[in-house]
Amino acid sequence: MSSYRGGANSAQVFNGGGYRFLHLGLEMSPHTDVIEWAESVLAKYKGLPTIISIHEFIDGEGNRESLDCLDLSRLDPDRHNPQRLWDRFVSRHDQIFAVLNGHFHGCRHRIDSNQFGHPVYQFLTNYPCLLYTSDAADEEDSV
Repeated sequence: MSSYRGGANSAQVFNGGGYRFLHLGLEMSPHTDVIEWAESVLAKYKGLPTIISIHEFIDGEGNRESLDCLDLSRLDPDRHNPQRLWDRFVSRHDQIFAVLNGHFHGCRHRIDSNQFGHPVYQFLTNYPCLLYTSDAADEEDSV
């Protein structure tokens, strides 16, 4: 449907369970211009329930933090680390109801209210880690 920066950021509308959704896939630590592009997509599809997918948002403890060695906002103040992305973008748009990410080991979720008082569901799911954990558990069970 739409993309930005050569496809590093994209938008799709899809139907699921009888509902229509907007999905925005954003690059890790997006620049301000990426946020502006995403806001223009939200405006075009105003009110459409929206899911954000991004590489890094909540960690294995449920905190909105970057690993210090990967916090690109330290090198470039125009980039948004997870907390700044929440403050500047996610919490300010009522149609965003979920954020999905990987990057960190494990699974975690948290729910915070946006600026309108509505819940935003945030999920960390790192499937490769689950696979390795499952393999390790199977090996231990067979010993």
